[in-house]
Amino acid sequence: MLKSLMHNNSEKKFFLHVLDGGIPIISKIRLYFFCKKNNLSYRIYKVDYSAIPRAPISHHITMAAYSRIFMASIIPSYIPKILYLDCDLLVLQNIDGLINVDLAGNFVAAVKETYSQKDYKRLGISSELPYFNSGVLYINLVEWRKQKIEQTLIEFINTSQEQIFYHDQDVMNYCFQNKWIHLDFHWNVTHFFFYPEKFTPEYFGLSSKKYNEVKNNIKILHFTGSGKPWKSECKHPLKKEYLTYKNL
Repeated sequence: MLKSLMHNNSEKKFFLHVLDGGIPIISKIRLYFFCKKNNLSYRIYKVDYSAIPRAPISHHITMAAYSRIFMASIIPSYIPKILYLDCDLLVLQNIDGLINVDLAGNFVAAVKETYSQKDYKRLGISSELPYFNSGVLYINLVEWRKQKIEQTLIEFINTSQEQIFYHDQDVMNYCFQNKWIHLDFHWNVTHFFFYPEKFTPEYFGLSSKKYNEVKNNIKILHFTGSGKPWKSECKHPLKKEYLTYKNL
């Protein structure tokens, strides 16, 4: 992810904030040498999950998934906005169109994800409301701090475990109703786009023309699902893109 971000945004200088939810020491060493080689400044923040002891996890989703809900208190207070990126994605284009979005009084800018009627009912929100994917978030830290949204997120986790299935993503969607900006699908193209026989343009609420525009102009490619490109069994048609950046 970092290689692709820097390669396609070479004119920018980044500061990397790493949320540590259990990163192995060998990975931290590799990160150190990568950042040194690429003149990239960074800081690692150890995340304390003691405020959410009963947060739902699963066989492949650990407590680390909830790290992003603590960003407003972890990230230094002089930073007003931050771009959150999952590690299972590739940034394939310049990100100016993303980081220049006016967040106004909203908590985040994100990309819509389809959500079933059953899930809306489980989460307890209106099916008329859109639902977003939490893998790419442009975050308004000023508003998070002003509205004390971190405490709201924590309270929902601790009182509504039975409603939470998609971990932090469910939590933020419940708490951010009508308080997020819609980004174009180009900014978070998930694996659903690569199974047209099942996930048609209508599934995404798109025309065939717009659907093809998204697939032909991917700005951020997100390897959602269990088929990660670093696994030999991964069948994603764009796995080669991952391998290209891995070998830079």
